[in-house]
Amino acid sequence: MSGEREISKGAWQEKLDKALLDAFDLMQRCLLDMNFIVLGDAARCIKERRGLDCNKLEFGIEKRYLTPEVMSTLKEWVKGGQFVDNGFSYVFEGVLVKFKFIKRKYKFFENLDSQVYMPEWYKIANPFDKYWKSRFFVQ
Repeated sequence: MSGEREISKGAWQEKLDKALLDAFDLMQRCLLDMNFIVLGDAARCIKERRGLDCNKLEFGIEKRYLTPEVMSTLKEWVKGGQFVDNGFSYVFEGVLVKFKFIKRKYKFFENLDSQVYMPEWYKIANPFDKYWKSRFFVQ
């Protein structure tokens, strides 16, 4: 039984990794690959330099980067996604991918930390501990 769990855990991590790369690709298409932030448990996994072991992927984009052109590109490429005022979400190979539009300014998003995970560099909050304590209040 434990062997089956390991296989499914490994398969889930592979899906998370693919979904992360898909989100990165989406941000590149919108010219936001240097301006989006990995949030939540995925950010913690990247910060701790370990494989993804979360149940969804969460990202943030500061509202100032959301030009009409960017929004148009997002809506063109995110087929089947749900757009709301404060973000959008979609499912990639069974993984929920959520983007939050960040309206407020936060000190921990001013000088983002860059961390490598697989073949790409991702931005995470800095200092991470301050973000982690207040992560549920980011809007």
